Amino acid sequence: MNWNRTFLPSDILKPFVKSFEISQKEVASDYRVLPDTSIIMGFQYSGKLSYMDKGKSISLGSA
Repeated sequence: MNWNRTFLPSDILKPFVKSFEISQKEVASDYRVLPDTSIIMGFQYSGKLSYMDKGKSISLGSA
């Protein structure tokens, strides 16, 4: 099952948080993040993440 959902923060968090994005994928796919003035924080529960640099896929470590 693949799905994406966006949630708006509570009023107390709105000055600091634009939105919460939750995504679940059964197969690998791209998730593009474009430059912005805000910070992005991600939590990964399973699978593997990587980023592209000059056409090369570089795996991200887990924490």
